[in-house]
Amino acid sequence: MNDLTPTYLEADFNSLKQKFITILQNNDTFKDYNFEGSNITMLIEMLSYLSELNTYYVNKLAKNMFLDTTDVYETASLMANLRGYYPKGYIAARVNLTIELSVDEFSVPMPNPGDQIYIPRFFPFETGLQANDENIFYLTTQDYTFTIPEDAGTSIQEFEIELTQGTVETFSYTGEDIINNVIYLPFYSFDQDTEPYGDDGSLIMYVNGEPWTRVENFIDDYSNLDDNDKVYRFEYNKFQEYCIRFSAAHSVPKVSDQIRIVALKTLGNDGNIASFTISEFEISQSIPSLNTSNEFEFNDTYFMYNLTKGSWVRKDYITIENRDSSFGSANPETISNIISSSSATVQSQYRNITSKDYNSYLETYQDIVKANSWGENEVNPYNTQEYNKVYISVIPNRWTDSTITVEPSSWVISPSVTADVDYPLEYSQDYINKIKEYLEPKKYLNTFETFVLPELVYFIFDIGIKIKRLYNFTKVKDDVEAKLAHYFETQNRNFHEVIDFKDIHNFILDMAQVSDSNSFINIKGVDNLIIRDIVTLTPSITADVNHIYEPNTNLLYPQYTRETFDNFSDNILRPIKLGFNQFPVLVLDGCVFENEG
Repeated sequence: MNDLTPTYLEADFNSLKQKFITILQNNDTFKDYNFEGSNITMLIEMLSYLSELNTYYVNKLAKNMFLDTTDVYETASLMANLRGYYPKGYIAARVNLTIELSVDEFSVPMPNPGDQIYIPRFFPFETGLQANDENIFYLTTQDYTFTIPEDAGTSIQEFEIELTQGTVETFSYTGEDIINNVIYLPFYSFDQDTEPYGDDGSLIMYVNGEPWTRVENFIDDYSNLDDNDKVYRFEYNKFQEYCIRFSAAHSVPKVSDQIRIVALKTLGNDGNIASFTISEFEISQSIPSLNTSNEFEFNDTYFMYNLTKGSWVRKDYITIENRDSSFGSANPETISNIISSSSATVQSQYRNITSKDYNSYLETYQDIVKANSWGENEVNPYNTQEYNKVYISVIPNRWTDSTITVEPSSWVISPSVTADVDYPLEYSQDYINKIKEYLEPKKYLNTFETFVLPELVYFIFDIGIKIKRLYNFTKVKDDVEAKLAHYFETQNRNFHEVIDFKDIHNFILDMAQVSDSNSFINIKGVDNLIIRDIVTLTPSITADVNHIYEPNTNLLYPQYTRETFDNFSDNILRPIKLGFNQFPVLVLDGCVFENEG
């Protein structure tokens, strides 16, 4: 490259000024000219300032012409839309609330066997916690009706409902407020919810008192709406604000139409709560409803109503608690999230045909962090009778009775070191049914899904660190430990991948690899880093520590990816290939970081 053409990083004011002076000094007219304090220096400096700004904006413009290099949210969102991907805003946390109801077949005031019990939509529960100077509330997003079994006798009946974090906001518009088929909502952090959108979502829109149907895509979803043309999309747009979008190809409210919206304002990740946080409630709360005049009014409504008796249920008959922590929350997608997610959309065929289609679609489900799918051909290439079988394995946000139950066990690494690990036991049938319902709109022909329990492959490392002079070993070690944990974060790992220890080594030392909350600045203090030993455990296969299967012997995973080795020590650091349903997990408490200085 010509020395007179600066790179982006070299095009600062001082560099440009010196380059201009050098150019002039190479000219016979100015070769002996004293540039310090002269009038021409003012012109050079002005030209340098303009050149620096021009170079910056040209590079900025070129960088933001492509989605993969953009650093402006507006550009990332707009280009993702062109790919058919719509970035998501806040997603509220969910939590399961267990309710214990006292039943007595002989007491008239108490609920009796056979009674129908009703819990209203939008009933709020206080947590007693705050985030960003706001109280954290959870509420119901659907009406619940339960029937007490006829043989309940005198007992404690237990049932479960799902709550969503947030507070209710109501808005009133008319068709005159629609601009280019869009209604813009106030600058609140609304719950965007996740598919499939049903009658129990976090957003309801009425037009002249009639609820309209929310869809994710006007083209794909419309075919499943039984000729219902009254549809809308709820978007988090390129300006990072929320709006309701209508399609000119479908129904759009008229100018005189009354539009009423109920939306859930949420705190996203800041609204998460631990288990056993919700235990108290008010017997009645103010809940919005649409009256006959198509206006919202707030009325005191009881938490639990006995439909059979026509009376509310007293508070002393009810006990509530959330036995698990909240799950499924998210803050708005970052630019890097948008780039990766929209890339998966480009490869998708809007039907779950390939493994990438399944995986990218499954991972947008609110309670799935990672997923993998594979066909009968990978399991048994010669079985032509079941070529439409799709195997699916997922890693949920939370391991509970409502997703995948686990059995805690202890891993004795050495006489002095024990680690706690989990062994997945079984899927919840309700969880499988929900995922199948989620997959149904993109189902291809007569494929049928089989859910395979994920196997967790645990890793422990012995890492030696030699630090540079003037650096503190504890600080360097802490950042190496945090960087290793970042590498093994669930969202950064995949099923059926190769764990290559050279990749881990390079990842730890790469200063460009940072997290949202940590730049790992003390990694610069590493003079040398070596992975001296690993210990592995796959509880679902074997209880033997360090047991990794050799390739092409018994076809069990995980397997070493290279076949030749001379001795046991040479066998340790060869890359390890995981199975289709195997997922890597780091046991950080068991890792050792030694000072090699």
